[in-house]
Amino acid sequence: MIGFKGKRYYLGTFENYVDAVRARLDAEEMIHGGFLRDYHQWKAHADADAKWGEEHPLVFEIEKKGGHLTVKTE
Repeated sequence: MIGFKGKRYYLGTFENYVDAVRARLDAEEMIHGGFLRDYHQWKAHADADAKWGEEHPLVFEIEKKGGHLTVKTE
């Protein structure tokens, strides 16, 4: 499992520890790493143009479709 914004997402079961760790690390990079990259990019733009920041809130949502986690940014 991995948590983000108050929700928990099931990553599955794995035959061995190494596969489970790899799945968790991949999910961390996609979710937490992706959020940080998007946030810093959005913040730099919003700091340069406050009106743009107000009109374009940061959207970063996680969805699970077909057993896979995906990121929704718009």
